[in-house]
Amino acid sequence: LLEHEASQGTISGVGMRMTDAGGAEAVLSGTHNIHKIGGTRISAGGRTFKMPLKISSETPIKYNGTSYSGTFIFKNSANGFMVSNVTDLEEYLRGVIKAEMDPRWPFEALKAQVILARTFAVNAGGKHGDDDLCDSWHCQVYKGISAQDDIADSAVRETSGLIMKWKERP
Repeated sequence: LLEHEASQGTISGVGMRMTDAGGAEAVLSGTHNIHKIGGTRISAGGRTFKMPLKISSETPIKYNGTSYSGTFIFKNSANGFMVSNVTDLEEYLRGVIKAEMDPRWPFEALKAQVILARTFAVNAGGKHGDDDLCDSWHCQVYKGISAQDDIADSAVRETSGLIMKWKERP
């Protein structure tokens, strides 16, 4: 969950496929303002869509200037819209680790942080309703592609799939 009560923002990317709740589709490239225009309607790139609006692309998408991999879903909320970034767990961790811990610290400590972050993410399921996690200190700081780091990425790869368990539960 990147936003929970936004009324406007910007999206940028190449070949962004937008699909709304009614099945309407559009493909946009470039930078576009996105804003709620009433009820469950949202405007992007001069077009009107019915939320939830799914945006996918084979390349990263920027939301308000920050790049993310995966898919975006814009859902209706009482005072605007919610923005969710849907990505797989290992990719998510690549956007978390550097924001949570300096990758220059000892590598084994970094690997331990990855395992703890993965365990937290697995255990957090639905912490924010349909969304498992938010992007702030409340859950784990998530900064998308801007937080990716070669050393942290190595720690994610070397611990792939590992979580901590107690009595068979994360």
